[in-house]
Amino acid sequence: MDIIVHQIQTIFGIHIDSISELKGGHINASFFVKEKNGRHSVVQKVNQHVFPLWDRIEHNLINTQTILQNKGCLKIIPSFFLVNGKIHHEHDDFIWRRMEYISGDPQSRFHNPQERAFHASKAFAQFSRNLSPFLHSLEWKEIIPKFHQLEHRRINFERSIISSKKERREQAQEVILGYQNGLIILNKVLPELNLNRITHNDAKVTNVLFRNGQMVDAVVIDLDTVMPGNVMFDLGDLIRTFVPLKPEGDFSASRQVVQSHIMEALRAGFQEGWENQWTREEKQMLPFAGPYMTLLIGLRFLTDYLENDHYFKVEYDNQNLLRAKNQLELFELLL
Repeated sequence: MDIIVHQIQTIFGIHIDSISELKGGHINASFFVKEKNGRHSVVQKVNQHVFPLWDRIEHNLINTQTILQNKGCLKIIPSFFLVNGKIHHEHDDFIWRRMEYISGDPQSRFHNPQERAFHASKAFAQFSRNLSPFLHSLEWKEIIPKFHQLEHRRINFERSIISSKKERREQAQEVILGYQNGLIILNKVLPELNLNRITHNDAKVTNVLFRNGQMVDAVVIDLDTVMPGNVMFDLGDLIRTFVPLKPEGDFSASRQVVQSHIMEALRAGFQEGWENQWTREEKQMLPFAGPYMTLLIGLRFLTDYLENDHYFKVEYDNQNLLRAKNQLELFELLL
């Protein structure tokens, strides 16, 4: 930790009183820093294996912070501390950044899930609504190419079937057929998607904090995947991750349950945050947001299983297959 303290103090010109690692993040290493002047901040070491194009993240975050600051709504994200006009800084082969610390319980356990769903969804919608008018007037980088494009995932999936080991292919046969059928269904009801909005692309209720536990003061975090997208992406991922009663990693034999009151709260918050400023095509597509993102993520789990689990972290051989089964069950319930 002494090396980390030295690097942070050198890069950001601060004096650290204490530092502790923040648990719970899956990608970047995050540290809560108490500075000797009494200020609190969060410092992150960026995972360059997941985000090798971190300079693109820098570009999009500068755009994001500048737009929101000019529009008087910077509080909807953590404020990043700039050094020489930059957010990210390379030091000893590591990439570092420093941001405002948001006080408050990240799980908001003092509020009911329906209220939390509404305000989190509204925050993501407000975030996208404020940035999207600048889609064409500013340059935006693609952080992860074709990240939420279902056709791209379908092509990878079909290739993985052909190249997979016989044992895994046979083990997954029923699930493979389920996803192939799901792709046919979505292809019939959805047009080719346009990336005509700036979206978060990792929209989960856990990626919203509430300052001092106040629901009306929501803060959208984990901004590494901000880039051009479709309005369905954020609402769909919110539905996929918060509407099911069974968590994504629950592989018990009990049936999945869709919590309709949470679904209604997510949709209502999203509509209020967007102020209903959707095109006619977007309004027609939004009812399929949940099924779209659920099928897409499940397809990624299944593809990774067929490719011998090289992307998602697994603890045993068929974990990705079980994840894919769970997503397929949820997809069918959401249709």
